[in-house]
Amino acid sequence: MFHIPVLILSLIGFGFSYFIYSKKSKHKPLICFHDGQCNNVINSKFSEIFKIDNTVIGMSYYTIMFFVSLALFFIAVNNLLLLGLLVISGIAALFAIILTGIQAFVLKEFCEYCFIPNLINIIIFLLIYY
Repeated sequence: MFHIPVLILSLIGFGFSYFIYSKKSKHKPLICFHDGQCNNVINSKFSEIFKIDNTVIGMSYYTIMFFVSLALFFIAVNNLLLLGLLVISGIAALFAIILTGIQAFVLKEFCEYCFIPNLINIIIFLLIYY
């Protein structure tokens, strides 16, 4: 089953999201290794939805995925729960693809700290789907 990989990926995704959030909230520069443009990405108008920072949304998502995956160890898996996980992870994966596209085609700047959680969202979706 997908439980253990989702637990691990949720922790990693939460860690990256928290790291970005802490740098951004303390107004400290986020140093990217690729081209040094992470601050342009995390401070762009696309860094929040409905005035909620994407990192906060990400940390909430990873927390939910972690605890639901952990709960699946102790309760019987039912189709409704799996469908709920699939829908939530599918929305997160779609969101990740859109944000990656915005980096590539709109901002034309790349933030690897942002890309890793986006990749994790897609992998979590694929793990649950298959």
